[in-house]
Amino acid sequence: MHWVNTVGWLATAMSVVSYLFRDPAKLRRVQALAALLWIVYGVMLVAPPMIVANVIVAIMAFGTTWFGRSKRSAKGQSLSGDGSKRPATGQSHSGDTSAGVSSVGIGSANG
Repeated sequence: MHWVNTVGWLATAMSVVSYLFRDPAKLRRVQALAALLWIVYGVMLVAPPMIVANVIVAIMAFGTTWFGRSKRSAKGQSLSGDGSKRPATGQSHSGDTSAGVSSVGIGSANG
C-alpha cells in the first residue's frame, strides 16, 4: 500500500504544481504528466472512473500541446522566441524590415 499512496501523492503534487506555470504549453505538459500518474494510481486501485477521466485529460493535454504547436508552424507565424505572438525582433507590422521599425508615428517625409 505504500507505493500506491506514493503514486497518489505524486499525482496530487504534479496537479497542483501545474497551476504555477504561465506558459500554456508547459502547463498542459505538466497536466498530461500528472494525468499519467493518476492513470497509474487508478490502475493500482482498480478504479475505472479515475482511469477513464485521466485518459481523457491526458489525451486533451497532449493533443492541444501537439496540435497547437503544429498549427502555429503551419500558419508560418513568427514567434519572438519568448513564447509571445509578437513578430521576432527586426520585423515590423508594415512588412518593411530594413529599418526594423515601422514608420507610423515617426513623422512625414514632407516635414
